Amino acid sequence: MAGVAVVRHTIGDKIIGVCTRSIVFLTNLCRSSDPSMNGQQLKEVHSHTQTMLTNLVEKLGDNLAKVRQAAESAILAMCSHSSFGVSQCITAIIKTGKKSSGPENAKKAMNSNKLIISRYQTLARILGEIANIPED
Repeated sequence: MAGVAVVRHTIGDKIIGVCTRSIVFLTNLCRSSDPSMNGQQLKEVHSHTQTMLTNLVEKLGDNLAKVRQAAESAILAMCSHSSFGVSQCITAIIKTGKKSSGPENAKKAMNSNKLIISRYQTLARILGEIANIPED
């Protein structure tokens, strides 16, 4: 899971290609890596987890559908990996962001609504997969 350190630095990039590839790399890393880790590896992963989850949740409200879908897939992959777990992912999704007000923040408010909708959809998918409930 040494790739986690690389992903941490590239996942928040403003260049869509870099960001998307980083998210896809994280998804593949979670799906293909061994879930059992020693203490040092686990410590390294946990030191980057919060930053990655914050960036992924932010990307759930992105204007581009491929970025939103990649972020959701990465969060679901992180949920299924023992180094991250469902609890950390759900906590990151339900944390409230800063509230914006005023006309200068109208675009942020619109993006905020997209983000809220995407958060709930991702949360529903996570909970559906945990409980093996089909989505509506």
